[in-house]
Formats: sequence, structure tokens, C-alpha cells
Amino acid sequence: MGFRRTAGHVEVEYLSAEDMDPAAQPQLLDAIVRELERSPVSVLFVVNTLDVPRSVPEFWFGVTRQYAPRLCAMAIVSESLAVRASASAFSVTNRVRRVKTAVRSFLPADLELARAWCAQTRAAVATS
Repeated sequence: MGFRRTAGHVEVEYLSAEDMDPAAQPQLLDAIVRELERSPVSVLFVVNTLDVPRSVPEFWFGVTRQYAPRLCAMAIVSESLAVRASASAFSVTNRVRRVKTAVRSFLPADLELARAWCAQTRAAVATS
């Protein structure tokens, strides 16, 4: 797993299911929390695996519950229909739980669109 952080935005690349394991997330979560101290944050995940282990959404449900609405957007970029479907289910579940973190999935060809969506979502939260 690799990630990079810019003002209010974190991009993560998961190359395998092991990269997504909650036990592998402490540095990423620390980077997100540091950004949250300054501004609303969006996270863009580029997922290069075919599916998402069950422990992953459970972990991120806890994170979004704790840090929303400042953790305002999560974009998931993947070729895998299973990964994008998991992202959609995650989004619906957060809405039902009244957790105000926007979640949207994108195909790899739409990476720049995903970045723009993250920026627009951050801007909307920052001005509200």
C-alpha cells in the first residue's frame, strides 16, 4: 500500500487484499487524522484487487462514524465490479446510519473525475 497526502486530500493505492487489511491502516489513518485537524478531508482509494475482504468496510464504518462530516468524501476507483458494488453498499449503509461521508465509485478511466468530485465535495463542506 502506498498513499500520498495533499491539503485536505489523501490518495491511497491498494495493490492487494492484504494492503486493505485493517491492521495495515495505522499510518494511513494517522495521516487522515492529521489532515482533519486542518480542514475537511477526502480520501481517494485506487483498488487494484478484485474484491474487498469483509473486515475492510467494517473498519471504515468505524472511521467514518468517528470522523464524519469532516471526513467528507471517499472515492473508490476500481476496474472490479465487486469492489464498486461494495463501495455502493458502503455508501447506502452510511446514509442509513446517518453518517455524512459521501461515497462514490469510479472506473480507472475516470480517475480525474474522481479527484474533481473529491475537491468539489471538500469545498462544499468547507463552505457550509
